[in-house]
Amino acid sequence: MIYFCIIEWIEDIKTKLTASGIGFIETEPYLLELEGKNRSVDLYLLNTGDSFSGRIEKCILLHEDIFRARKNHVIQRLVSLLGLIQNRIHGRQIKIHKIDRLTGRQFINDNHLLSDGGGSIYLGLFSTNNLVGVASFSKPLFMKHEEPAYYSSVLIRFCTLSHTTVVGGLDKVIQYYLRTYQPDDIITFVDREWSTGLTYETIGFECIGQTEPLTFIISNGERTVLGKDAAANEKQIIIRNHGNLKFQLKCAK
Repeated sequence: MIYFCIIEWIEDIKTKLTASGIGFIETEPYLLELEGKNRSVDLYLLNTGDSFSGRIEKCILLHEDIFRARKNHVIQRLVSLLGLIQNRIHGRQIKIHKIDRLTGRQFINDNHLLSDGGGSIYLGLFSTNNLVGVASFSKPLFMKHEEPAYYSSVLIRFCTLSHTTVVGGLDKVIQYYLRTYQPDDIITFVDREWSTGLTYETIGFECIGQTEPLTFIISNGERTVLGKDAAANEKQIIIRNHGNLKFQLKCAK
């Protein structure tokens, strides 16, 4: 049986999926099976304030507020996950250089679903002098309370230019960072609502844990984290996510 939703934002995403060349079947209310190149993805649509109780490993969760705020970024992420991006640049063609924070933040805001997440070090991926990707990192932090003590860094964001895939770009920029800054490990976090972290596992990262879910208040279409000891009033809309997976790359020296 095929079901049809008539909620405005869901109709909007269906229109944008079709315009982007993504085929889909609505298999049950709020669940779209997206068809890509040699793979399919289940996309579960959550109205603002709704929750999800199924197996998150089996689908992508798309919240209404995220879609409304970042429509083009959502569609671009889905196109990428489905293997439908046509413009492919091989890592051998890429040069990596440190770039200024303003340029890096602007690129990430323009091309990453979650916008810029801060960072001290921004590395640019260049193809024939064109910026086609950016990774943001923390500076190596000395973990003096660990035994033995060591230097740890965080990969905060990585993204490429819209409608572009840099084959091997993530691995190449990480190797550049390791050679240049020489941490003992790199930590990164993967949003459980969008990924299982397979891309990181294929380049040597290991999943070492999971963060606690965060609670957000939705106000004027924007999310604000609700502190542990804070309480929302009855008029505020609450969203609770599913936390992140924590990955670690141990760096041989």
